[in-house]
Amino acid sequence: MISSRDTIFYWWMSFLLAFIILGAFVVLLSFVEGQEILEISTHIPWTMLVSVYVFFVVSGSGMCVITSLGHVFGIKRYELISKRGVFFASIAIMSGLLAILLHLGHVERAFVYVYLSPNLKSGILWMGFFYSVYLLFVIIEYLLLARADMAKIANTSTGYKQVFYSLLVFGRKDESERSVHLDHKLAKAAGGSAFVTGLAAVSTLGAVFAHTEARSLWYGAFYPAYFVLSATFSGLSFFLFITILTYWIRGEEIGDKLSRLICELGKLLALMLSMGLLFNSWMIFSSVNNPEKINSIMLLINGPFSFSFYVFEILLGTIIPIIILLTPKVTHRGIFVSSLLVLMGLFVMRYNFVTAGQVLPVLKEGLPSYFPTFFEIVITLGITALFALLYTFGVKFLPLKETNH
Repeated sequence: MISSRDTIFYWWMSFLLAFIILGAFVVLLSFVEGQEILEISTHIPWTMLVSVYVFFVVSGSGMCVITSLGHVFGIKRYELISKRGVFFASIAIMSGLLAILLHLGHVERAFVYVYLSPNLKSGILWMGFFYSVYLLFVIIEYLLLARADMAKIANTSTGYKQVFYSLLVFGRKDESERSVHLDHKLAKAAGGSAFVTGLAAVSTLGAVFAHTEARSLWYGAFYPAYFVLSATFSGLSFFLFITILTYWIRGEEIGDKLSRLICELGKLLALMLSMGLLFNSWMIFSSVNNPEKINSIMLLINGPFSFSFYVFEILLGTIIPIIILLTPKVTHRGIFVSSLLVLMGLFVMRYNFVTAGQVLPVLKEGLPSYFPTFFEIVITLGITALFALLYTFGVKFLPLKETNH
């Protein structure tokens, strides 16, 4: 007999696989028929997949900053979330990189010409390099953090399960205290390297937009710093959302230490959101007083993007979550709702930023009717489903659960 919980799991996996297969079919179709099926505009060439890329990789970079507070900077209570946080960072980066690779069309050309004729002055080249190295470091960091737990599973299991976990630890199944201490030291080094390359990657991503002088909304020294700040509350909100949801779905009780840390992270999220609101306020103030930027910023505050800007970015994605999170006795439910609202606002913010930044000066008469095409939405759902599938596998088969030691 299959339990009701297993039945839900199988339905969930089938649901995710359906979206992944559908997205893969659209990708294959775009290779055969050409990217014309995505209806990419010559005026707005960077579309929804670029927004998805920014959304995922910035969230992954932000989570790296939070997890580094534990085993890198020595704040012990943050070591509690290291394994789940680092694993989340790795699959978020993978999902984001997949989105940008699919947007390129002929993915193979990117790999060929990056090595044959690299442009060392290109921000996009360095962004891709930093994110690739960052992904390598976070994978190594997770394997080191979880090695002892996986070695224990390998030593107490048989058959395919033993082979699987033995491969994950590269045959190193020593559970001694000395070996665990070595893992911790190596994980600290890998985490420090991930912290440096993660900050370099996300700030370079901001610079890719910021050095584009022809796009007045993007241009300037503001966005590399803002991308680092937004990465923290993006990663925080994503992590709080999936952690609380995981415990609820699995019917498990959140321990006292983790519960206190979640409440602390909620307050930290409110602080980061407040700083982001301050950054946005100064950005708007400086832009409306700058004749070179006023037309582009008006797209957000009094133009075709104003509704999504005020409702999703400002109200739902910032102000309401701050109010909820600063409530004296905020519950896990309140933190969950706040993080979900922040994620909604952040996704719309990334989409508005990428799209609105391409309007001027090319489209001086305004923005034509533009909305993500059906195929773009399908690919986006497929990438999101892949992220959810990887996380589901991680929860079920890998040691992610927080421990109290």
